[in-house]
Amino acid sequence: MQTEPEPEPEKTAPTPTYQVEVAVAGQGTVILEPPGGTYEEGTVVTITAAPAEGYVFQGWSGDASAEEPTVTLAVYGDKTVTATFIVDTMAGTYTGVAKATFGDTSWNPKVEAVFDETNKLTSFTYHYFDGTSETMPFGDYSGWPRREGETREIVELEWRETIKCNSIDATPTSFMYDAFGVLQDREEGYDYGGTRYSFNLSRDGNTITGTFIYNIEKLGWPSIPSLTLEDIKLTRQ
Repeated sequence: MQTEPEPEPEKTAPTPTYQVEVAVAGQGTVILEPPGGTYEEGTVVTITAAPAEGYVFQGWSGDASAEEPTVTLAVYGDKTVTATFIVDTMAGTYTGVAKATFGDTSWNPKVEAVFDETNKLTSFTYHYFDGTSETMPFGDYSGWPRREGETREIVELEWRETIKCNSIDATPTSFMYDAFGVLQDREEGYDYGGTRYSFNLSRDGNTITGTFIYNIEKLGWPSIPSLTLEDIKLTRQ
């Protein structure tokens, strides 16, 4: 009895493979896990950016868009990503929010800090619960009104600054600013009291955290509650 031949097994198409190409802008390296750069379809690749000394990671572009140094890609086609590293300076505008208290009132104000190319804090802006805002320049305070429309102004204010770095040439990692000045009424012509400002800020890459306290000591008047900003968290824009 003649038997029928066994049918040949169907041939399966090979799994497609794709390329993950990485480019670097600035100084730093990129690590692929699993390594190689050529992957079968469906492989999940973890990509990590590591800045060189004196640089910070700014973000990904191309087929990855994120500010975090580690991202993942599911490979279903050729991919190209670019890691951008910038010189590690404080220069730029940092924005975010804080937790503010003034007496029994609390709110979450928007906050903005500006640093120049020499890593100096040049202005600090915060918003009050009534919608107004105050911008503090770090320079000559002569004739500077506290808030728009007020007759009081700050005179004889001098900032004391303490900056800490990991090494002599390193970008700062923490800042302390402290100042005491005279609050004077322009229309009445008398000293209103003393005013004190105190910052304690720390920096980690593109993020600044810390606290700010503003206190007025009225001459011959009951003390005024301090304005305190806690849980400040700002990100470089």
